[in-house]
Amino acid sequence: MTRLLKHQVQLVCTWLVLCFADDLVSHLPGLTNPIPFGYYSGYLDELPGRHMHYEFVESNGNNNDSLIVWLNGGPGCSSLYGFWSENGPFRVTTTGGDDDDNGQTVLLEDSNSWNSLANILYLESPVGVGFSYYSDNNTNNNNDSYVNSDNMTADSNYLALKSFYRKFPQYSNHSLYLTGERLAIGNGAFNNLLFLNSRVHFAYNHGLIDYEEWHDLESECCSCSDDDSGQVCTFHHNNNNSQCNVAYDIRLMLSRDDFDNIFDTNNSSRKIPVCFEQSFQTYLNRLDVREALHIPSHVKQWVQCQDVNYNRRLRYWDMSSAIRQLLASNKLQSFIIYNGDIDIVCDFMANQEFVELLGLNVTLDYQRWLINNNTTVAGYEKRYDGLTYMTVRGAGHLVPKDKPLAALEIIRRLISI
Repeated sequence: MTRLLKHQVQLVCTWLVLCFADDLVSHLPGLTNPIPFGYYSGYLDELPGRHMHYEFVESNGNNNDSLIVWLNGGPGCSSLYGFWSENGPFRVTTTGGDDDDNGQTVLLEDSNSWNSLANILYLESPVGVGFSYYSDNNTNNNNDSYVNSDNMTADSNYLALKSFYRKFPQYSNHSLYLTGERLAIGNGAFNNLLFLNSRVHFAYNHGLIDYEEWHDLESECCSCSDDDSGQVCTFHHNNNNSQCNVAYDIRLMLSRDDFDNIFDTNNSSRKIPVCFEQSFQTYLNRLDVREALHIPSHVKQWVQCQDVNYNRRLRYWDMSSAIRQLLASNKLQSFIIYNGDIDIVCDFMANQEFVELLGLNVTLDYQRWLINNNTTVAGYEKRYDGLTYMTVRGAGHLVPKDKPLAALEIIRRLISI
């Protein structure tokens, strides 16, 4: 079956003068059954000397299903974490002990994989992350030689997507959706100032700072609004109150070194970056797995988050103008912003405020949304012209991992609107 599939792909490649057959993953160590859908792993050469690694799984449903691009953020974190731990088709587990102690690695198929609904493309972006690499004369595969930024990463992703369509032209007429984590899509950081302020409220209301710490911050950083409608707090970069900045730094940064690195309030052991699941990191770095995924021998070992040279001064701190332009273009079929309601990295309070400040017409008031045949509350939603905001109940920053069924329903809604 696998040989026949590869032969058919080679015929298509010959007809279209393409060569994506070389990227076909015909087997995976630890997987008992044949791969039941098209699975490809290789490189998209968005610019000479820049090789972006991709993994692509075709839908195991309808041939006309949409194309979804998944990106993890960071910046510098690999989208293969999403593939192998959040919304991809396989999960790595070991039986009989650790893999290094003669334990047996087994791949399990995940029934909540997003490729049950669509074709999913994972990009390891920017180049230098994961298995992506440089090969020009200036770098000698030294990823620190390039300075990345938001604009450069966006351009790189765009060129990689064009390279993907050259390899897979049959998908050029499929609906395209962009999704991701900690980016300005999905559960992204849409306005950093809102996040830096809201996380203080979030931390206090979730018991991460005590009353004395909250009282110090409130007394130094908050005041009555001009119209006496309520209290206004500016916790971060308060240019009018140096004591507020001191209180913020002492209470939240110096006294709690890991405050900024907690992915969710359910599991305070999660830090950024970290080897989340050692089993699949070990698995990806096995020689037989790298060969199956067509990773060149000179490419470095895979790690979850790479310390890429990233110019943070060129980042977009407020995405409101870009979102308004997108919505006004009428080119978006659907747009969903979601947050796990116990995520402190990109908390729901900031994104709720961000969406409200866009000033969009409300089409559905805030209400709960359901899964499991409408028997389970999955979170809350509010709909606007062109945009839906959703929370995911009990989920932290890694929504597809924490609440896979709810995440799958969000994707179902995204591609069905």
